[in-house]
Amino acid sequence: SWGLEHRMASIRVIAPPISKPEATRFEVRVPGADSNPHYALAAILALGWRGFQRKLEIPYPPLRKGQQMKESLRKSIKLARSLK
Repeated sequence: SWGLEHRMASIRVIAPPISKPEATRFEVRVPGADSNPHYALAAILALGWRGFQRKLEIPYPPLRKGQQMKESLRKSIKLARSLK
């Protein structure tokens, strides 16, 4: 899941109009403490770049404020089943 300024999302995007343009950033909350942060970030950036190259669309919208993870988890299960 991902979200704009949503603390429960796996990837949290902080960007305008929520913050100043120079303060734009993203937080990745999925990798565990036992993973190498350099490898985790490299994998995320490489797959993001691959998505740009292939012009892939994100199949689900960002989490809205107050929206819980349960709904997005349900959607991710459907996505995982469709990958078989």
